[in-house]
Amino acid sequence: MAEAAPAGSVRQQRPERPAGLAAVPIADLAAELLHRLVEAAAAPRLLGEADVRLGLLLARELDVRLDVHQNRSSRTRYHDLFENFHRSIAPVRPPLEGATWVDLGCGAVNPFGALFLFLALGARRGVALDVDGVQDVAESARALADLAALLLVDPSGVVGDHPIEREALLRHLAGFDLAKLRAGDPAGIAAGRLEQRRDSVHALSLQDGEADVVMSNAFLEHIDRVEAAVDELARVTRRGGFGIHVIDGRDHRSIEDPAVHRLEFLREPGGAGLRHGCNRLRPLEFARLFEQRGFAVLQVVAFERIAVDAATVASLAEPFRSLSQEALAVTQAKLVVQRN
Repeated sequence: MAEAAPAGSVRQQRPERPAGLAAVPIADLAAELLHRLVEAAAAPRLLGEADVRLGLLLARELDVRLDVHQNRSSRTRYHDLFENFHRSIAPVRPPLEGATWVDLGCGAVNPFGALFLFLALGARRGVALDVDGVQDVAESARALADLAALLLVDPSGVVGDHPIEREALLRHLAGFDLAKLRAGDPAGIAAGRLEQRRDSVHALSLQDGEADVVMSNAFLEHIDRVEAAVDELARVTRRGGFGIHVIDGRDHRSIEDPAVHRLEFLREPGGAGLRHGCNRLRPLEFARLFEQRGFAVLQVVAFERIAVDAATVASLAEPFRSLSQEALAVTQAKLVVQRN
């Protein structure tokens, strides 16, 4: 039997589910809610006290439910980035203290987040590279302030047992104006420490040997002329410097439509050029390319393997049909290389 609430107490109640809305897609519900909130901002009387209470309940629920990898500003996302690009690297982790980190293909949403994390942990400078600009400058600035708060309040939620003290974090963030960032002002970014450049991977504006670490997350599969791109990465990476690249070799149509086979685009003839936005080079083949262009391969971690039988191989076009079953089976992998 449920225990009765003390007299005079107020219990937070979840509202009953409205009839007729169960089949409405979440995206449609969210879009309608956003429009109504914008309308309410113009006419505050549209929001009653009950609406505000329900909105706060929704905000808390969203904060919990959207802490997922797909959310580029979430604790889980930062935790996964730290795990992939530093903590799990073997046998030698890439340098942090005083290092220049480059994020290749940083994206338009929260493009500075990954680099800001490594700056907070001791890196000297971060350069975010992408051909696209920043989608929402104010939101990207606020994301940095939110990440700083996460690291200062509960660093273990992001970096696990990586040793970092509050005093060191504050020292590493010297020059960043967190109040300005929290207000959505990009002027809070420390000049000379964090920047975005709209570069092509085939013509980077970095100097020879300028980068200590070049990282990319699901980027290399989307470019053409891969050999020329790796040559450019060899040019800008200092000798002894690192490259850490997560490569997603799935037919990207399968991400939205599970009925599409992971290797479906390999059934289309023609080896060179992009197909459905991807170059179709298999993740394990990138290791050979880096070795041929001045890198030692330190680590190859397969994130996803699929079953590949003789019938699947026979259905593929050349040159994919002639690849080993291992090369075909690994559809997602991380490659760690070091410049010779």
